[in-house]
Amino acid sequence: MTALSSESTYGDTFSAEYDRTFADFEPPAPQLDYLAELAGHSPALEVGVGTGRVAIPLARRGIDVIGVDPSQAMLDVLRSKDPEGLVSTFCETIDRTAERGEQVGLVYAPFNVLFLLDQKIAQQRFFHNAAALMGGGGHVVVECFVPTQQTRLVDGPNPAFFPASKHVEVRSIGLDTVTLLVSENDSSSQVWQLNEVTLRHGQGVHIVPSTIAYLTCEQIDDLAAAAGFSRVSRTADWNGHAFTNQSRKHISTYALNKEI
Repeated sequence: MTALSSESTYGDTFSAEYDRTFADFEPPAPQLDYLAELAGHSPALEVGVGTGRVAIPLARRGIDVIGVDPSQAMLDVLRSKDPEGLVSTFCETIDRTAERGEQVGLVYAPFNVLFLLDQKIAQQRFFHNAAALMGGGGHVVVECFVPTQQTRLVDGPNPAFFPASKHVEVRSIGLDTVTLLVSENDSSSQVWQLNEVTLRHGQGVHIVPSTIAYLTCEQIDDLAAAAGFSRVSRTADWNGHAFTNQSRKHISTYALNKEI
């Protein structure tokens, strides 16, 4: 079953901290503009909606947004921020959404969500499920980092360093608290394990794990093509800057081939 790779710990462990950690990481207006334009008058589905960082402001623009996430704890936070119920939420994966027969015109996975899916089979099924949800046509948009070793990611409140192998760095130091990021990149399997470790006096050790099953741009293109999608654009950011071999992230948009 398609699921976030760290599903067993990600939601309950991080739901209370997510909005505090990402408080200043608001979606830029061009991102919302672009997603709203692609959705048009059709519903949009966000995979890994979390606490609604993107979904809620997109819904406030009049888009019918459906958010799916395997963590009820994350969705509970979203609901508290969206009392009007603008975003329709389901505690499930995109597999289940496709089985229920939803029909949407846009499926989007922002901020590396594609890499949080269980490796290989789930990532393949992401595109096949998207095709099933679209019926005769629609778009998929993914936002992912470019896996370039020995560089720092460009997004988020405190972007992680993407190592060639193992890496430890100090995130913060307080009077009674130290936070570390401990990570290991297995380039042969394309799996990057990150553990944020908090040592707090008198409270022991708190670990928030993340497993990143990263893909190259070409590998994502191949998965999309196998499900009947053609890439229509790739930019370096939401502002539409040209993607080059020096780009550190990409926004890739795929259209479902009409015959599918």
